[in-house]
Amino acid sequence: MGSIANRIGKGSSTTWVYGGSGNGYFDVTADAAWTLKATAELPPVGDPPITYKGTTDQVTSAFNSAGNLTVSWVYTGPGNFIVNLDDTLDGSQADTIANVIGRSSDSTQLFNDIGVFALDVTADGPWAISVTVSQ
Repeated sequence: MGSIANRIGKGSSTTWVYGGSGNGYFDVTADAAWTLKATAELPPVGDPPITYKGTTDQVTSAFNSAGNLTVSWVYTGPGNFIVNLDDTLDGSQADTIANVIGRSSDSTQLFNDIGVFALDVTADGPWAISVTVSQ
């Protein structure tokens, strides 16, 4: 399992961790007060079309995929915007969707991805991602 948060300055976020089992731990490095809340629960699983929004790093709730998807995004932050498709069964990366620096509005198509997936987003500004079924 990699990093679940990497933040400079004030803020908060909610993220899901997939593919874990057994005991775990958090290794926190900070120079100010912080809080963390962890719960063991399964996130909701949605069906496309589905839209996610955020302003920082986030692993989204899960969605079903029965084949071909179109993933569209709008990012208005100044820095890196990276989006990976993660397999929720084991938490592994299934595909890379976006890897840009600065404002971006684009889409990509994914073919033959069947299963339950989530989006692993790295961002330092506002973003919105839509997942739809494509032909």
